[in-house]
Amino acid sequence: MIPEPFIQELLHRIDLVELIDGFVPLKKAGANFAACCPFHSEKSPSFTVSPTKQFYHCFGCGAHGTAISFLMEYSGLGFIDAIKDLAGRAGMQLPEQEGRQQTNSPKLSSLTEIMADAARYYYEQLKRSEKAIGYLKERGVSGEVAQKFGIGYAPDGWQNLGTVFQDYTSEGLQQAGMVIKNEGAGLPVQLGEVTSFPVIMTVLGLAAIFGLERRKVPGGILMVIIAISILGLIFDPKVTWQGFFAMPSLTGEKGSLVGSMDLLGALNPVVIPTVLALVMTAVFDATGTIRAVAGQAGLINERGHIISGGKALTADSVSSMVAGVVGGAPAAVYIESAAGTAAGGKTGLTAALVGVLFLLMIFLSPLSYLVPAYATAPALMYVGLLMLGNVTKLDFSDSVDALAGMLCAVFIVLTCNIVTGIMLGFVALVVGRIFAAEWKKLNIGTVIIALALVIFYAGGWAI
Repeated sequence: MIPEPFIQELLHRIDLVELIDGFVPLKKAGANFAACCPFHSEKSPSFTVSPTKQFYHCFGCGAHGTAISFLMEYSGLGFIDAIKDLAGRAGMQLPEQEGRQQTNSPKLSSLTEIMADAARYYYEQLKRSEKAIGYLKERGVSGEVAQKFGIGYAPDGWQNLGTVFQDYTSEGLQQAGMVIKNEGAGLPVQLGEVTSFPVIMTVLGLAAIFGLERRKVPGGILMVIIAISILGLIFDPKVTWQGFFAMPSLTGEKGSLVGSMDLLGALNPVVIPTVLALVMTAVFDATGTIRAVAGQAGLINERGHIISGGKALTADSVSSMVAGVVGGAPAAVYIESAAGTAAGGKTGLTAALVGVLFLLMIFLSPLSYLVPAYATAPALMYVGLLMLGNVTKLDFSDSVDALAGMLCAVFIVLTCNIVTGIMLGFVALVVGRIFAAEWKKLNIGTVIIALALVIFYAGGWAI
């Protein structure tokens, strides 16, 4: 049996984006990467890979997992073979395995019993879940097939098996892979490899940005990104020179995505919840970002409204529709950089110049491969700090309003999800006003948004 710490370290070292891109060409889509799913036939990309969370998910067929599960599903490898493949890529030595145990050994029998008990529990949960049964029927899986192959259903929650096993922390459950021991007990996070080259560059880059911005040096953020990229090219073997100029291409291995929208497929009842989730995420992502940047730029009037906010949202909506037509990801075309507004970029000329530079960069795309993630991370962290500065504008004399705003800001950071933070902030505001007997301060729009977000999350449609 391969030790769990070895597996976790292996997954930590493997770049899932780089791994999958070697099999399926990925394209940048916001904070993630996207492609047509390799596990089912589709025209529009629904397969996404998260570089931060290091997992993949397909909104079409539901395929998801880590680097190990991808190799197993895509290449048909077994678990051990997938581990060996990844270990070779990461330059890790596979730990020596103990000799195979006899099938009648007490230890193996115990693990078999544990897995059998867990299987029975999940099968019973399947019979009690109308949602899971309905999903299987839609996929053409009958009850007889589910029983024959032991298909089960895992309900929401982290410790459901605690109802089956009295000792949830037992060594047997850990060896069976049913539970994972928290090596840093009591700690929500653990310290990573602070001495690694990417971490050192990120910290030094952030400090350099602070210093340059303090001195009001024009283009300080860009200078730091270029400097770290050069250092990465020199010292990081993963950063390689791939050329300077390349003609842009609108086609991939599966042809052009321009005009390949599947409108009828989007109206499929099975897909509609996913479409609504993407729309809700895009709407609140756009409005939240515009609000934060407008505050940074001083474009909030005395009534607390965004100056020309309708124009910004209209431009963003049009850009999203155009992006869909040409087969790209939704793009924010408004001035969304707090660093840009701090440097004085507050007019349409700034957006136009950025657009021209992006058009130029499509011919210089090989240069983008020279910019590692740890080169842009300091800039993103600095921009986040600038946007977080809007928290100081909260009216702390109104405790309900202030605490709702703080809750929103904190959970956007903790969950890495703008929509989740907004949902918690709106709910806290509505509930706080009700219990404070200040419901007259609530407007119908706030209540509707709060209810919509609660239904959105309760329905399991959130991303």
